[in-house]
Amino acid sequence: MKNKLLFITLLACVSGWGQATDLFISEYAEGTVGNSKYVEIYNGTGATVNLSNYVLWRISNGGNWPEYTYAFTTTNLANGATLVVANNATDVPGANEYNIFCSWNGDDAVGLAKSGVLLDAVGTNGADPGAGWNVAGVTDATANNKLIRKSAICSPNTNWATSAGTDASSSEWEVAAYTTGAAVNGHTANCNAPTSTTYTTSWSNGAPTSAIDAIIDGDLTTSTDLACKDLT
Repeated sequence: MKNKLLFITLLACVSGWGQATDLFISEYAEGTVGNSKYVEIYNGTGATVNLSNYVLWRISNGGNWPEYTYAFTTTNLANGATLVVANNATDVPGANEYNIFCSWNGDDAVGLAKSGVLLDAVGTNGADPGAGWNVAGVTDATANNKLIRKSAICSPNTNWATSAGTDASSSEWEVAAYTTGAAVNGHTANCNAPTSTTYTTSWSNGAPTSAIDAIIDGDLTTSTDLACKDLT
């Protein structure tokens, strides 16, 4: 019979490094003045990304991806950096690139594609939504507003229903009124630091009752085994 009386505290199971899985749209704007329209792309992947395989897509007044395509003139996007593409320098000063591709209204979908596949989007294909799409419980939020991706979002999302959400808590976006002016300077994303949890366990004269017990008992043999187990 095993006779053990152990008290162990482990800093275990890094729950993911949290880096963004790919580039994504961090900000979108459709203003009330002039052609105040822009989109911001964020790189939180942990490495510089070559943009040769990435393009912007647009659909006007309903339809299918892509009706319009824009290829970036910037070659590389550094980790932690943003790239802003806007309609013109008068209405949106300080952008990285300007092109009339950014001529959407609130009912026009804007997407980021990679190697010919949609990666992320504001709006969706299909029928014209009317004045715009609802976001975070705000009616027609894609018109006369800017959408800012929440800092907790670390991945692109082609499912517009889940991205837009039904209220402020379920949405991936924050909605703010926008007339004209520059994009917000950069993007904040909590996607770079690892997270960990401290677990404490003990047992005496019995079978292990958790993955932590099991690694001491010999049922698991490596830290990799432990990291892949449900420790609850």
